[in-house]
Order: sequence, then C-alpha cells, then structure tokens
Amino acid sequence: MLTTPRQQLILDMLSNRTSEDEFLREIGIARGSGSGFALSMLEGAYRENNKVDVEFGLYLGFRFGFTLEFLDVLIRLSDADWHQRHEDVVTALDKLRDVRATDAFYRATLKLHTYLDYDDSRALASKAIWALGRLGDATADQRLRSLAESGEPLVRAYAREQLYRRSGRVTPEEKDRGKTLCERLDSEKDEMLRAQLLRELHELNECQKAEEKKWMAEQGWENP
Repeated sequence: MLTTPRQQLILDMLSNRTSEDEFLREIGIARGSGSGFALSMLEGAYRENNKVDVEFGLYLGFRFGFTLEFLDVLIRLSDADWHQRHEDVVTALDKLRDVRATDAFYRATLKLHTYLDYDDSRALASKAIWALGRLGDATADQRLRSLAESGEPLVRAYAREQLYRRSGRVTPEEKDRGKTLCERLDSEKDEMLRAQLLRELHELNECQKAEEKKWMAEQGWENP
C-alpha cells in the first residue's frame, strides 16, 4: 500500500513542485526505473483491490511510460469492478496498441459501472471503441461489427463511426486538407480570409457527411 507521504511525493512531481530526479531519489529507485515502479504498484494494487494505488500507479505510468509488460495487469484492471479508473486503464491499454487487448476493449464497451451513471455520453465505451478502431486488425473489426448492431444507440454510433474511418472512404488527402484548413483558421486574423476558410471547411465537412451517409446506407444502416 502506498503511504501518504509517497502519495504526496507523486503529486508534487506531477505538479512540478518536485523534479523527477528528486522524486526517484526520495523513493529510492534508479533513474530509468520509474516505469517499473509504476508496474509493481499496479500489480500490488490489483492483488490488494486497492483503488487508491490503482490511481497513483496510473499517474506514474502516464508520467514514465507504459510498456508491454503492463499489458496483463491493465487487462485485469479493465475487467475489475472495484476501482473507478476504467477510462484511464483503457487509455493506457490503447497506448500499447496490442491486439491481445482486443477483447478487453470489447468488454469495456459493454460494462455499465454504477459510478459512471451520470455519463450520458458513454465516454468509457467511446474510448474503448476508438481503441478497437486504432488496432486495425481483423478481430478488432469483427468486434466493431458486432457493436455496430448494438441495441444502445451511442455504442452503435461510435462503432459505425470507427468502421467508416477504417473503410478508407476518407482519403489521406481529405484528412490533410481538413487539418490544414483548421490550422490556417486558428492563425488567420483577416476577417475576410477567415470567412473564406470557414466556407471551405464547411463544404469539406458537408461532402464528408454525405459520403459517410452513403457508406452507411451501403452497409444497410439507414439509421444511427
């Protein structure tokens, strides 16, 4: 169990009141071992069902980095129902981009944790579905296809959005053009030029919406 002084050390480092070197020295671990310390903390937290240590272990993981050694404990934490950091766990798993997490992402979309009852947007499901889409593997696509037929409208819409993104109907050139227009819009001060950029961005978005609607119809998905 992480002691209160060590919790404070972690918070001080995250808020830049303490440097990483000072933190590692106080904890008593070598430079470059922060990730391993985070891993051991998460493994201990899982064994002890310690939700506070899950939180702090994830803090350290995001600071020092997640490696494939974290895969097993993160999958187990994704399935566990005794803590309240499932979105962070899914985000950490997503960073690993490992197909062995496919079913964990799928299960995460289906879970309805009581502490997330307030969240009408189903953010956990959204993150897990985006993670499935980024895996880009056949099994992940099968899971997305299954979710695209879900009885829950939001889950269904998120999955269909990912399948459309994976379909290749939006070309790299279109993506680059949209990004470029947004960047130019952010930096442009001239009102006339801004208005022109807004029109171009609106036209691009309308074309992409029409193409997405057409693709959805081709899949037999007339309604979201």
